[in-house]
Amino acid sequence: MSEEYDEETEIEMLRRGTMLLDRAFPAEADATKRFDRIIVDYKKLREDVGRMRTALSKINDIRNSIIGFHTVNWSEHIYPLVAALGEAGYKGDSYDKSREDVGKLLDRCAAVEAENKKLKAMLAGWLAATGPFHVTTAEDDAKLLADTEAVVMGMSDQEQKEQV
Repeated sequence: MSEEYDEETEIEMLRRGTMLLDRAFPAEADATKRFDRIIVDYKKLREDVGRMRTALSKINDIRNSIIGFHTVNWSEHIYPLVAALGEAGYKGDSYDKSREDVGKLLDRCAAVEAENKKLKAMLAGWLAATGPFHVTTAEDDAKLLADTEAVVMGMSDQEQKEQV
């Protein structure tokens, strides 16, 4: 005889068992209350797991689409991703907070671009002073390396002479 598993029936049977324990041992008659709290927590966890599995399934579909198309599309990927995360309880940062972070990223980009421009100017000056591609000796290479390091490190001429 094969019966289909019914979670609610099993929970009700366990509840009745705890009620019997409460009656049999009145001094410790809080078993039913503890059981009910455990069941509430259990059901909440089951709901959370279901919501997470649904979200993961949606995220997996989005990932597969991105891999399949080799591209990311806002309406097919980003918006559904945000929605799936929201349904799972992950609301993310506010628009203002997200824009703040983008501002910080843009500031870092601008600083890197400025440093890149500075290094390109230094390289152009170095190439103008040394000329492009010429044969050098090991001694010339050592001095050139020291000069280049000095320029990059911002060393004075006196510091450069002391280093060589």
